[in-house]
Order: sequence, then C-alpha cells, then structure tokens
Amino acid sequence: MHASSRLLRFALILHVAAALAGAAVIEGVVLETRSGRPLARVRVSLRSISGAAAVVSNRTYTDASGRFVFSGLPAGAFFVSAEKPNYASASFGQKKWNGKGSPIVLDAGARFVAELHLSRLGVLTGQIRDENGVGIENHPVLVYREGRPPKLAQRGSTDDRGVFRIPGLEPGRYHARTGPRRMDDGSGMLPTYFGHGTVLSESKTVEVRLDEETPDVDIMPRTGRLYKLTGRAAWAGISTVSLYSDLGRMTSGVGGDGRFSFDQLPPGSYELLAESEGDGPRMAAYRAIFISDDIEGLILEPARVPRLSLLCDLRDSKLAVEWQVSVFARRVQPPDGQSPRRFLCQEEPYIGPGTWEMGVATPPSVYVTGMSLDGKPLETNRFVLAPGGNPPLDILLSAKPATLLGAVKAPGGVPSVGATIFLKPVDPDVRVRLFERESFRTDTNGQFRVDGLPPGTYQVVASFEYEKSDEVDWDLSQVRTVRLDEGKESSVELELAGSM
Repeated sequence: MHASSRLLRFALILHVAAALAGAAVIEGVVLETRSGRPLARVRVSLRSISGAAAVVSNRTYTDASGRFVFSGLPAGAFFVSAEKPNYASASFGQKKWNGKGSPIVLDAGARFVAELHLSRLGVLTGQIRDENGVGIENHPVLVYREGRPPKLAQRGSTDDRGVFRIPGLEPGRYHARTGPRRMDDGSGMLPTYFGHGTVLSESKTVEVRLDEETPDVDIMPRTGRLYKLTGRAAWAGISTVSLYSDLGRMTSGVGGDGRFSFDQLPPGSYELLAESEGDGPRMAAYRAIFISDDIEGLILEPARVPRLSLLCDLRDSKLAVEWQVSVFARRVQPPDGQSPRRFLCQEEPYIGPGTWEMGVATPPSVYVTGMSLDGKPLETNRFVLAPGGNPPLDILLSAKPATLLGAVKAPGGVPSVGATIFLKPVDPDVRVRLFERESFRTDTNGQFRVDGLPPGTYQVVASFEYEKSDEVDWDLSQVRTVRLDEGKESSVELELAGSM
C-alpha cells in the first residue's frame, strides 16, 4: 500500500515537472516615464485572448525594484497592463497614452521580458484673486473636461494664498471655473470661468498633458448677488430634493413639514426634482425654473413616478429570446451621474421623469429593427418621460441578423492576434441600434466573427491604436467598407492600421 502511494506521488511529481517545463513566463519592469526610475507597488494585470490554450487572468504588484513576473503560463497571446494612482494606466505595446496595446504571443516554455512606462497625470495650477489682485483663501475651484456638455473632472479649493493645484487630469482640453460663494460682508462671488466669463461660451480652455503642470490658470471671480430658493414638497417618502444646473447637482434635506431650501445660487436656469423612496405609492415632482431673485414658498406638486412598459416583438420567428434582451437606460437630463439601469422585456419598471438615453443589447441570434414609444417611432436613442406617464416602449426584433467574418494581417502577412476591430455604421439609424457592439478582437489566428448585426453598410478597420470607436481616424487607407445583408454572412480581409 505504501509502495503504491509512493509510486503515485512520484508520478504526480513527474507530471507537474513536465507541465512546468512547458510553461511560459512573462516578466518585466515598470518605470516612471519622466525620471526613468523603477516604480514599486504598481498593480500589473495579465489577460489572455479568448481562444488561447486556457483563459488566464491574473494580477500582481511590482516589488521594490519595479519588477514583476507571471509564471506557469500556457502557450497563447496575452495583454499586460499596469496602473498606479495619479498615473495614466499603460499597456504593453501601446502607441498612445490610452491605446489598448498589442499582445505578447508565447510558445510553450517561452520567456518574454516586457518594459512598461507610467506617466503622471496632468495638473492645473493657478490663483483665485479678488478685485484688488489679492488671493482668496478656501475658494472652491472646479475643472470640467471639454465636451457637449462639459463633464466635471475634479474639484478642489485654494490655500491660504488663494493658490490651487488640481491633479489627476487625463490629457485633453479643460474648462476651469470657481464655485459660488457668499463672502463675510454679505457680497457674492459668482461662478466665473478662466477667461473671466460667467457662461461657458466665454470660457478659455486650457491644454493638459501627461507629466506636466499647466500653470497660470488665474481667475478673478465676478461679484454679484447670490439667491435663495425655499419650498415645500409635502408627500410621504420624500427625504431629499435635488436641484440641477450647469454647476452640477445640489441636494437639500426635507424636514418633517416637507420644507427644503437652497442657498448661494447664482442667477440662471435650474431643474428641481423630488422622488419618493421606500414602500407606498411612487410619486415625483419635476420642474424647470429660472432664478433671478430669491424664491420663497415654492410648492412642488407630486404625480405618480412614470413607468415604462417594455415590449419585445419578434415578428419572424417563434424563438423565445425575450429574456435575453436587455434594455439599458440612463437619465441625461437632469443628469444624475448614475450608471445605466438594466431592464428586461415585459417589465414595467418605475423610471424617474426627465430625458433618458437608451440602448438595447440582444443575443447574437436577433437584432433590433426599430423602436417606438407610445406608438411613435423613435429616430434617436433618447426619449422624455413626464410624471404620471406609463408609455409602452416597443422594441421590434428580427431573427435574421447579418454576420461579419474576417481576418486581420499585420505587415508581412502575419496574422494579427488580439487586434481590435471597429465597426461604424454609415446609416445613423443603424448606429442607434448597434448598442455596445462597435468593437471586437481577433482570436489567436487573427480571425474574427461578429453575429447579431443589423443589416446595412459599415466601415471596418483593425488597429491597436484606439480605445474607442469615436477616436478612430476613419480616413485611414486601411478602412474598408462592407455591405451586410439580412440573414447572410459577409467576409472581409483587413490590413492592420498603424504600427505595432
């Protein structure tokens, strides 16, 4: 018995040794871009490409010398990335700061040494001064990423000299402005942009780069009156009232008598929103107002929180796929900053009043042919819900989707493993219905297959250079145009755009 046990253990040791002998290794070092010094305690992630001998996902941290190692890997293709607070994340092989990078392809028993460089995120610095050029201490400063609408990126405040320093900014163009503030003598400091304007159109943008500080973002806030808003929202389940403006969202607690108040408001357009919580009837109030003076005693009249009846209509098949169809909705006006909410067909969820942005995710066996709200066709992926409404959202589906097959080759005709495939519908209507299906990766043979596509004309490109579809240069010579027909497969061969 003991002899058999020893033989079994010996056989197991030989098996493990043989497996380790064929295992591959990826090791390397992470360096700070500007100084060239090694970075300790950097989180390094490894992920295999689907189709490798085994799906591998692993994480480790660099040691005091900035080194890391992943051992015991099967043959295959792997992505390696590194991240550290206040630094821009980096991927091996990336050509731009936010690129996806290129894979490391390993044979059995191979060893690869990788070097990754991390750059510090950008910084904005400046001073907030009063009408005499003296720095204002403890004054709020907000930084917005340029866009439509601008998106709040960071916030901070000035020190005792009126100087501010806002770190952690990705490369790009930004707006900087002060927040509202009532001073000790009762005067008001209005929100003012860099450029000395109080509205976005008068703002001067500033460029932020990695490993650099952008200095001299000095602002002299304009003086003016700040107003007060008080009101009453008296119905069961109300604990807070939200006030939205281009400054963002503010909240006020609701007292036992339903009263709420907001202070230090600059003149401008606002939206008030109150929604009940907990058990009982779901009620809401939504109102747009313009403030140019104090408002007292505003009454919010409630109505039932609107519901959305989700209907899925698969007209040319008897397949039961409704439970696989997901509707994602995110409120964009007033903006609540929340992640999209997910619903299923046949649900009737309560959904707050306002303007909502929607996407529909389907299984590969079907695609969305159209959508209508309350019997009216939707030409965009946005819709408006008013308190008290219960409109049906009808999603029309077809079980005859198009399929795109293809292969990608790098210079020299070598299959391009792990390249990102980007799709851009030529028809804007198709783009609305192509929810979360704009990018894919090639497998370990450099091939890809995309099912469940709406028929139409698409532009297609393969690259390691881009993170999102809207970053792609669609004028590249490697961009191909393909026509996808309902229920049919189409194929395309792509040349890798950009260098690896």
